[in-house]
Amino acid sequence: MKVCEMRQRLEELDSKATILRQKLRFSPPNKLLYRARPSMAVGWVAVVEADGIGGAWTSIVEGNFPLDYLALYERHFSSEAEATCVAEAVVQLRANPEVVLQPEVIKPLSRGRCEGRRVRTSKRGQHAA
Repeated sequence: MKVCEMRQRLEELDSKATILRQKLRFSPPNKLLYRARPSMAVGWVAVVEADGIGGAWTSIVEGNFPLDYLALYERHFSSEAEATCVAEAVVQLRANPEVVLQPEVIKPLSRGRCEGRRVRTSKRGQHAA
């Protein structure tokens, strides 16, 4: 497939995706849904950005968002409404972002595994040769 054909195909798929997003009432990718600062004394801002497939990222950022910033806390939610609700709770109700923006499931590394392959260990927990 030539480059011009691939570009044309990409434009067709993009327009279909846009139509489907409108039918499902999803925001386009990277659209800013919410931005607020609790007070001028605080150096961070709560922002919510759509992912384009119905979900959104809620972030607590410091700096000049969206150009030059540092994300202090960030979490993805499966719905835009839930992400916005959490951001509003952080800004308006002073919810602790360290608590409300934690991942739902933290998966610890299983013991005896190294990069997806099984590692033999001795009784004292040292790696066997």
